[in-house]
Amino acid sequence: MESGGARFSHLGYTAAMVRENPFERESRRLNRLFALELLACIDASAYPARNVTTGRAVMRTGTVPKALPFVEAGALQAVIHTGADGQRVVPATFEAGEIAMCSMLFSASAVHADIVTARPSRLRWLPRDVVESAVVAQPQLGPPLIRFFAQRLREVQMRERIWLSRGLKARVWATLMREVANAGPDPDDRSVVLLTHEALAERAGVSRPRLSMTLKAMEREGLVRIGRGRVEVLGH
Repeated sequence: MESGGARFSHLGYTAAMVRENPFERESRRLNRLFALELLACIDASAYPARNVTTGRAVMRTGTVPKALPFVEAGALQAVIHTGADGQRVVPATFEAGEIAMCSMLFSASAVHADIVTARPSRLRWLPRDVVESAVVAQPQLGPPLIRFFAQRLREVQMRERIWLSRGLKARVWATLMREVANAGPDPDDRSVVLLTHEALAERAGVSRPRLSMTLKAMEREGLVRIGRGRVEVLGH
């Protein structure tokens, strides 16, 4: 399969819409740096790794996590609810080498995100109290964690500004492209998003009725083909 930017550029989509945030790469680097420092200070082998299939929610909004997932392989996607109606969301991803939801460290609050596997993943759940104790006891862990938090805040702010400034169709299209990029190559060389309209609406930050209306309009334009629990993005 061709890259999203190359294949769909004639439809107004570019690779920049998948990697639209200039701060994301640096956030990922700093997260991995903190993870490396942390794993050198604790016995991670004491906490078994588990394989998880695509599309599984490993952490849900409203829960207080007792452990944080270290992504050994695959990727996680966070859908963060920012609006009073629960429809405004900011997508974020955690890839191999990263620890998801470090923002929950030293906090008793519930998470405001659904953490879902974007593709088959291998996760090692690190107890939060173990991570927190290591940060307190090991001075070298403080600076990389603080730098990561500062960078992640800038990333989220930038992503939110870009996301909310778009029109409805552009937001739905960008969400489809992100899901296609996360899914990887299809055996039949097709670009298929295996999500219900409800799940896709959450990721796009729109209501389900508005998403359905937009998808139907895009189908009439020949941009997508809608099926039950799936949307095929057409390259021609």
